Amino acid sequence: MTLGELGLDFDTHAVAAALVEACPWVNFTSGRRTVIEQARAMAENTVKRRDWISLTYLPSPVSSALSAWVLATPEAKSVNALLSGFLPIMRKFSPEDLGKLSRHLDGRAFDVEPQQGRPGEKICGFLRAAAQSRNGKFLEREGGIQIWHFQL
Repeated sequence: MTLGELGLDFDTHAVAAALVEACPWVNFTSGRRTVIEQARAMAENTVKRRDWISLTYLPSPVSSALSAWVLATPEAKSVNALLSGFLPIMRKFSPEDLGKLSRHLDGRAFDVEPQQGRPGEKICGFLRAAAQSRNGKFLEREGGIQIWHFQL
């Protein structure tokens, strides 16, 4: 995914552009997401770890509704089954409520592919410093899954 495809807001785009300048080998895996793209990403991670939503997101009406549905629907084990359950729930909430769930939905977050060794250390160091200087957040794991996530 290229920098231009990320669809980030101005400030988050500036961090991503500076990251590309400092670490040209970086590989972006996601940026701004639609509700469908967000639901799919959540479904993909929930397949890997059933309690991923409750471990990843702050308590909110949206995350609570999604977690409750996962618990109440143990037969939903595929990405498509989870996606089919998540979308109607998410569509009941306002853009403001959804924005509190994930910064991806308003273009204030991006993920990068984790890398080993010195290249990965340099990416992590850059994103840690950017998060600290801009009152953002950099995570190397989400819900027990290795995902490098930056948000403002």
